[in-house]
Amino acid sequence: MLSPDFVAGVISVCGTFIHIKSARTEQFGFQIKMSPENFELLDYVARSLNLNQKPRLYREKNTEYLLLITRSRKKLLGCVIPFIDDRLYGPKLLCYLQWRSDVLKSV
Repeated sequence: MLSPDFVAGVISVCGTFIHIKSARTEQFGFQIKMSPENFELLDYVARSLNLNQKPRLYREKNTEYLLLITRSRKKLLGCVIPFIDDRLYGPKLLCYLQWRSDVLKSV
């Protein structure tokens, strides 16, 4: 397993907090995007977050990337948020705090 601080560092650099809102729906997600040679690392990150899924390889035109994504509220509330709380610093912290607030308000 990777150290929680290391995983938080990966999230700080490669993580994205997703909030999509339309007139009828509201969806939240969390993703980490990395280059394909980092499959093993991203797989360890997934296990450290207890996401129980593998990173997937995507191809768009001449670009390949790995994506680890969850939109499950159960996983966001039970795994992602508790793991990240009090571990992020810098600009990503502000994005996280707003996203977390929005997720918790929507429950």
